[in-house]
Amino acid sequence: MAPLPHRCWHIRIRDEGAGLRKRFQKVVSELIGDNENLVLLLGDIGVFGFRGSMAEYPSRVLNIGILEQAMTSFAAGLAMGGRIPVLHSIAPFLIERPYEQLKVDFGYQGLAGKFISVGGSFDYAGLGATHHSPGDVSALLAIPGFEIFCPGTADELEFLLRKNLLRESLSYFRLSEYEFVDSRVKIELASPQIISQHSDNVLIAFGPSMKEGSAVATDLDLSLIYVNEITVDSSRRLSDLLASSEFRNVILLQPFYQGTASHLFQSGLNGKRVLDIGVPREFIHEYGTIEEIKKSLGLTVEAISGRILEFVNEK
Repeated sequence: MAPLPHRCWHIRIRDEGAGLRKRFQKVVSELIGDNENLVLLLGDIGVFGFRGSMAEYPSRVLNIGILEQAMTSFAAGLAMGGRIPVLHSIAPFLIERPYEQLKVDFGYQGLAGKFISVGGSFDYAGLGATHHSPGDVSALLAIPGFEIFCPGTADELEFLLRKNLLRESLSYFRLSEYEFVDSRVKIELASPQIISQHSDNVLIAFGPSMKEGSAVATDLDLSLIYVNEITVDSSRRLSDLLASSEFRNVILLQPFYQGTASHLFQSGLNGKRVLDIGVPREFIHEYGTIEEIKKSLGLTVEAISGRILEFVNEK
C-alpha cells in the first residue's frame, strides 16, 4: 500500500493486530481476578492467551469449544443467575451462528452479556465467506438493547472494557486484527469526537476505518469526526452535532456493510448531502490479503478519495 501523506506525522500504523487481542486478554484476566461475578467463555479461540486464568480460575474461565449456540444459551443461564458472562470467538462464529440465541436468550429476556469478537468484516481475508462478517453489526442492531463498540486501538479497547464490562448491559466489542493509532484521538472523550475541522465537507470514520479515513481527510482537506461506539447516547450526540453544524457534504466511512449505522442519526443528516461508504452488500468471492480484498472492493485510500472528489464536485 502506498505510504500515507507526509502531513500525517501524528499517525502511526501497527498492523500486527495482536495488540488489541493481547490487551483484551490482559484486561479481562485482571478483571476476572477482581470480580467473582465475571465468567469468561471461549469458543475454542484465544485459549492459549488465557491459559493462566484458566488454571487460576477453572470454574470461571472455560473453553466451551466449537459450540457457539450452546455457549450462548449457557451464558444466558449464567446471566439469569447474576453472573456477567463474557464470550469470545471469531466474529461470524460469535454473532451469526448463534443469532437466535442472542435474540431470544439475551435480547428478549433483557439479560446482560458481553460479546468480544476478533477478525471483523474480512480481516481473515484469505479464509473466505465462512470467516467474513461485514454483517455482524447490522444483525446486532436489529436486536433492541445491543450496544456496539468498535475501537481502533488497544488503548481505546482497554478504556472501553474497563468502563463497560461490569455494567448491566448487552454489549458487543468488535476487535480488528489491525491497529491504527492517531494521536489526535483522546480515548477518555465520549464518541463522537471532532478530530479536525477544515471545511464544510466532513468525513465520519468508524473505528478501524480511521486508517483510511485519516489519510483521505488529510489529502482532501476534509473535516474529520471519529466514532468508536454505536449506542443510543452516541447516536444522539452525533445527530445533534451534525444538525447544529454547517457541514454541507457528509461522508460516512464504515468498516462494516455500507449503510449499517446511518439510520441511527438520520435526523442529523436532513438537508445535507450524504455519501455512505462501506463494505458493499454482496458476497466476497476473492481470496488474498486484506489489502487485495480492499482494492477489489474499492476501499483503498485512492479509491475512497476518488469517490469523495466525484461526490463533492457534483453540481
